[in-house]
Amino acid sequence: MDVVFKKDSKKNNPFKGIWDLVVNKVKNFKLPNSFYYFLILLFIGLGFYIAMLIENNFTLAYGGDYSAQYIPMGFHIWDYYHEWIKTGHFTLFDSTLYLGANSFGSNAYYGLFSPFNIIICIFPRTFVPHAVAISSIIKLACAGMFFSMYMKHAFNVKDSVSRICGIAYAFCGWGAFYLWYNNYQDILVFFPLVLFGIEKTIKEQKPWLLAVGVFLLAISNYVLMVSYIICAFFYAMFRFFQQIKTKNVKENFTILGLGVAGFAGGLLMALFVFGPALMATMASPKLETNSYGAMLKDYLFSGKIKEFLELLFSWGKAKDQHGRVFVTRHWYPILEFFFPATTCRSLPTLELNNWDFDDIAVSLWSYVPFMLFLVPALIQSGKEKKWSHYIGFGLLVLSLFTPFMYFVTMMFTNGYARWTLFIVSS
Repeated sequence: MDVVFKKDSKKNNPFKGIWDLVVNKVKNFKLPNSFYYFLILLFIGLGFYIAMLIENNFTLAYGGDYSAQYIPMGFHIWDYYHEWIKTGHFTLFDSTLYLGANSFGSNAYYGLFSPFNIIICIFPRTFVPHAVAISSIIKLACAGMFFSMYMKHAFNVKDSVSRICGIAYAFCGWGAFYLWYNNYQDILVFFPLVLFGIEKTIKEQKPWLLAVGVFLLAISNYVLMVSYIICAFFYAMFRFFQQIKTKNVKENFTILGLGVAGFAGGLLMALFVFGPALMATMASPKLETNSYGAMLKDYLFSGKIKEFLELLFSWGKAKDQHGRVFVTRHWYPILEFFFPATTCRSLPTLELNNWDFDDIAVSLWSYVPFMLFLVPALIQSGKEKKWSHYIGFGLLVLSLFTPFMYFVTMMFTNGYARWTLFIVSS
């Protein structure tokens, strides 16, 4: 009986197989290459900031809006979320903002609902400036990772090429130029997801990633979300018409429907942020009657077609929000392409007009080999008779050198160069 019992116990041991499976998994476990790539991005990000971090007790000491607005906002975020965790109450109206303000409408622009706020909240309140610096490094790494994924899966490039592309994107001139706008880094992170989502919608008829990307853009920075949804729409239509001949009529209409659903779904999911923020924006003094859009409307309906076209395509006529007109803005993109940002929001470009900052200026600089490869890439497109590449390139150049995109991406209110990450990613 004892012998039979021992045999039965061996046969009926339910844990031995599970244990063996776990042991084998642990022995054979290997971290994916993407994990090491992310670590490399973090290391580069640390090197990107290291001088300022050492000099300022591991904080970033940018002036202007960064110190005056974004660091104080970090403390507000810490307070809001810790109160929410402790009491279940999220501050909808903040009496500490001047005479009191709608916290959604006022603070959604500053990244009130950014997923990266968790980094701020896990540290003690006194470490908020340090946590903001840490989150900036992590954002750069995430931006590089997402752009690498987009390049690899959307265009079937080699892993090594996609990773170099990710590094070039994460540390491009656009990001360096806007360093003191801390929440702009969220756009750097999530815009590749939107582009990737568009590719998946067109190629696989799966709009879910597009909806998630739009949602993350909207809750992180609803103002620039508008600019980049407009850019994403132009990108989506261009890519759709590039591949329209490869699909039948039913597939093309399905893709259009799914694309609309992806954009709309993302916006609807973010409506709890986007709605109150939009209402607050509509009361902004920047949306005044003498805006760029109002001037276009007046010229068009009064039959002044020449003035209408000049306002659309000539920097000699388009006024910025300060009422200035600089014809030299036609030359900005050339200098922006060749020169990286010297400091935050500073370029050699600005010396043209003896002005320390210009909303129309930005940096389009990218990793130098990519800039050098532009001409050979265009020549190769001609050899392969990919004429749509020339159309896309021509449209991008036109948009850079004329006022239209600078204003349309801000809904015809004021002109800004903030949309130009679209150029860098293209």
